[in-house]
Amino acid sequence: MNAYNPDGWLDILGLFILAATGAVGTIVPALILKRRQQAKDKPLSPGETRAMLEGLENDLEELLTEVTQLRRSSTHFGGAMADGAVENLRKVSFDSEERMKDAIRAVHRDVKECAKQLDN
Repeated sequence: MNAYNPDGWLDILGLFILAATGAVGTIVPALILKRRQQAKDKPLSPGETRAMLEGLENDLEELLTEVTQLRRSSTHFGGAMADGAVENLRKVSFDSEERMKDAIRAVHRDVKECAKQLDN
């Protein structure tokens, strides 16, 4: 049985290129994954967190305004239509809107509390 026995520097160079390619093929993906993980684990600065919380607070206020407008329009719609089915639908809609508003208010309070805790 003949084993591969490099005779010249060109054979050795070929083996070195194969070894280097294999090493680079395993090291580079590991380094990329490590950098991605470090970027994910990086904590947010207080300013970034505060900005995110303020954005959430503004979004919640806008959502609360939209839900209130929806309730008013459904009330006007219910007054315009005398049909009992429409009235029942309005009542169910009103109940679900109230639950949504309560949930939004609770989240809004939590966001404000978190912002206060960050300030302290």
